[in-house]
Amino acid sequence: MCRRLRLREPSARGIAMARLLQTTSEQRAAPTAGATFLPSDSLRDHVQGYLYRDLFVAEEIVRPVSADANPMLVLSLADRHEAFEYSTGTVRQLPEAMLVGSQSRRPADLRIVGHHQVLIVCFQPAALPLLFGLPGSVLADTAADAAVCIGPDVTELVEQMRRIFAVTGEPRDLVQCVERFLEARLIESGQAEPIHRAAMALHRSNGATELGHLVRESGHSVRHFNRAFLKQFGMTPKRFARVVRFGYAMRLKLDRPLLTWAAVSQQAGYYDQNHMAKEFKTLVGEGPSSFLKSISVAPPPLRAFPYMSNSY
Repeated sequence: MCRRLRLREPSARGIAMARLLQTTSEQRAAPTAGATFLPSDSLRDHVQGYLYRDLFVAEEIVRPVSADANPMLVLSLADRHEAFEYSTGTVRQLPEAMLVGSQSRRPADLRIVGHHQVLIVCFQPAALPLLFGLPGSVLADTAADAAVCIGPDVTELVEQMRRIFAVTGEPRDLVQCVERFLEARLIESGQAEPIHRAAMALHRSNGATELGHLVRESGHSVRHFNRAFLKQFGMTPKRFARVVRFGYAMRLKLDRPLLTWAAVSQQAGYYDQNHMAKEFKTLVGEGPSSFLKSISVAPPPLRAFPYMSNSY
């Protein structure tokens, strides 16, 4: 059974404490490598994409863990890193295979130094219950040891990946290894329910789908729909839509740095820039410019994640 840790919204003092850990000098990180991969056709309904990162970080980088509607499996092949958690104000070492649930707010900041080599499986919103039989609420706002949550075979997966990479040195071979692991789960995977389809509709529309329409499509009452959604994803459908829209806004800005925040707010569907700023402070504890700055100190392979395109 996953050991669940409920994380609360970061305070201004907590963010300030984390910032003290962040080096202010220019980061020296080389060599760097980053690549994204599409899932196979058989896994497209469960996996959004794969992100590979391989870099050496000479001076410690502190990178915020953002609000994000999509769960992830993070497989570390080199040095293990630490996270500063706002719920406790302490730092803990992360497992080599980490299952991350949907994040309704900013739960932690990563502390990265040394050899950072990871393959990250970016799941679709409903992947945890369908592939692993885990309601999303079990891991909401939480990161847990994947070997505990989905079985010890994930430990063997990491070792197999290390052996394969030592021979080929090709990130694509790591992806194929993980795909074989996930495809074995498809045999016993569950069927998508109306609540799962509603979450996917919100995800595809960048949070813009009207909730009343989704309720009608589900065939449930509003009350039942909200309760079922909360059980499956650990947040209300309204909060889920807000998190998805936040991710879309960040992706717009990271993909098009010259785009003004006013233009970002308009394209992302906020009422205005002030509305967007309030949403950022609610979800990640900082305004758009401050939060972007906290991401931009990192080398390129660390910047865009987890704001991947939902077109995968």
